[in-house]
Amino acid sequence: MVDEKDQQHEVKDERYVEDLIEYYQTYVNGLINEIFVGIGISLGLDEKKAYSIAKSDPKKLEKAVFKDIFDKFKNVFKHRFPKFRTKTKVFNDGKPLSPQQWERINKEIADYWKANTEKVTEDVTVKAYVLGMKSGKDRKTRTDNTKKSLETIIKNEEKESGKKFSDKFEEAYRNYDFKNSEKNAMNRAFSNIAMHVSDTGDGIKQAIRKNVTEGINEGKSSVEIASDLYWNIQKETGNETAESVRKNWNRIAATEMNSIFEAGILAPYEGEAMESLKSDKGVYFVRIGGTCDWCLPRQGTLVRLVPISIVADAGDESLKSMGIEDPHTDIAIWVGKNNVGRKKADWNICCPAHPYNRASFSPIDLDKQEYDSKLGRVVEKVPESLRQLGIKRGEQLKTDAEKEERKPRYIGENRVQYNRNIYEAVDKSVADARLEQWRKDPSLPIPVQIGSPQYNRIFGEASR
Repeated sequence: MVDEKDQQHEVKDERYVEDLIEYYQTYVNGLINEIFVGIGISLGLDEKKAYSIAKSDPKKLEKAVFKDIFDKFKNVFKHRFPKFRTKTKVFNDGKPLSPQQWERINKEIADYWKANTEKVTEDVTVKAYVLGMKSGKDRKTRTDNTKKSLETIIKNEEKESGKKFSDKFEEAYRNYDFKNSEKNAMNRAFSNIAMHVSDTGDGIKQAIRKNVTEGINEGKSSVEIASDLYWNIQKETGNETAESVRKNWNRIAATEMNSIFEAGILAPYEGEAMESLKSDKGVYFVRIGGTCDWCLPRQGTLVRLVPISIVADAGDESLKSMGIEDPHTDIAIWVGKNNVGRKKADWNICCPAHPYNRASFSPIDLDKQEYDSKLGRVVEKVPESLRQLGIKRGEQLKTDAEKEERKPRYIGENRVQYNRNIYEAVDKSVADARLEQWRKDPSLPIPVQIGSPQYNRIFGEASR
């Protein structure tokens, strides 16, 4: 099993991808919240009380910020969802509900869930894939768009192409003239995330039925049952409360969006990878990013792309086992390669390699380029004439764009990315304890005491 605490703080260099993940997570969290509120009202709570309980986590006393996120992305996404209200009373005067009543309630939830997840899931799938395709080209041409927001990337693309940024499959097919292999890659990605969306909907129904049934059997009041539904701290091990459903969804959205993004990077090269089987020149990528204990030693790993049609055993990543003798690497990657169902000790090289993983593949021309471990990315090789003079590419040769990339920038309400590290602002009362936690577990964000000189230097200079 993977300790997700070690994984979930990773952040992708591309701000626009983080924007996409943030929107999708929050939109679906809003849907989850709305369904549980609707059930609370059906339990007999008035609307104000139901929303109040849903928004107040007794552990954190924080409030939901769905409206703020929708306002933030109002120029990118137009998806909205209505209130959820059941026609069947859930509390039923404290009496257990019949199977027929639960069937009606589950159908109402399923209809609401499907109606409000289908379009947004297609939209974010198309956007994630197209962004991956564009990022692969940017990396190949050394174009730095990493700090641009999703809105800026979309506006620039629409201005250059004269076409609306695609939010449907058919539009994307027309706008980008996808090959069949690329269409298949995007459709497979959509099928995967649609399955997770469906499973999340099932988890909501199961959580509601379990908590309501147990609450009624234990003689609890409607307010107590609603509170258990939203925040039962003892039941956060699975999809048993609104909070645990949301936590699980955030993991799924982050992981699947990155998987679709990577498909967009790799799929355009699949035809070239097929042709390379007839020659000695392969199609190569380097694994970049990833900050957990598994990913760090694998940064800079060279891999070769192969068409998925020649992969007989998805658990075997050896090129030799596929009949390919390559002098540069023996590691094969393909569109959709993953570690689902594998123990950490058996993980293969892929992106994402684990939940929340933000590692990525960057194309590399072995004749002209190399991986720079200090910069953490692919760079142009230094000419031999300069190498003979002892000049090497390094920090002293960073371009203005590279220097800009390393400046501090906000990636959340109280977190800043700076020099590829994640810093988190913490109150003085918990600063020492958080620092001790970080020393034991360096994969966590680095705590910085609010008001300290380090805080003023990093957070004071960070851009939003």
